[in-house]
Amino acid sequence: MSAPNILAACASKNLLCNLITFSGAAKASSVVTVLSNFQNVAELHAEGYEIQSDYTIPDVWDGAVTFQVNANYVKDLKSIGGTGLVTRMNGVTGNAGSLAGIAGVPKYKIDGLVSYVRPSWMVAAHMRYIPKSILDPTKIGPEDKGYSVNLPTSISTNRVSSRFYLDLSASAQLPSLFGSAKTELYGGLTNVFDKDQPPELRLFGNPLQYDTVGRAYRVGVRAVW
Repeated sequence: MSAPNILAACASKNLLCNLITFSGAAKASSVVTVLSNFQNVAELHAEGYEIQSDYTIPDVWDGAVTFQVNANYVKDLKSIGGTGLVTRMNGVTGNAGSLAGIAGVPKYKIDGLVSYVRPSWMVAAHMRYIPKSILDPTKIGPEDKGYSVNLPTSISTNRVSSRFYLDLSASAQLPSLFGSAKTELYGGLTNVFDKDQPPELRLFGNPLQYDTVGRAYRVGVRAVW
């Protein structure tokens, strides 16, 4: 941590004053030295819950139907810097205008999978939901308490729209190919409803949470020798 940051933390928040040597009374006399070495003063606090469930119905038309649900709820996720600056990251899915500036996770996320499997083929549907979240925790929008258009931190909207995605996939066993032990034809359709990223996101979007491509197809053949 730099000396100016240590001095600012001590002066404004009474933090890290032990790293400063004063000529007399603390904060009431001139600074003699500032110990600016590596300090383990930052903190990351994470708290939440995760739920996972699956249920299989066997013998459904010579196959099996499986339901899987994964969900997580982030009660608290924040970083506390050495100067006492608290950065909230739970319920935040916006970005700072670059891919390197993405920090945060939705308040909760729900992920589900339904599959039907038979000995020679299978089909599956994968669903995920991301709720409405905060765009920028350092700004105040009309949706937030204390909003005023005259504030320097005001913004026209401080929310990122929710998104629901549906992906489909299927595979089927094929006869042996060039002596292969197993041959499989597979295909998939991602983002079935061709959902764009939320329009509130800045130029680079948030590929960690949202689909950036749109509807996409894939098909191929796997073989094991």
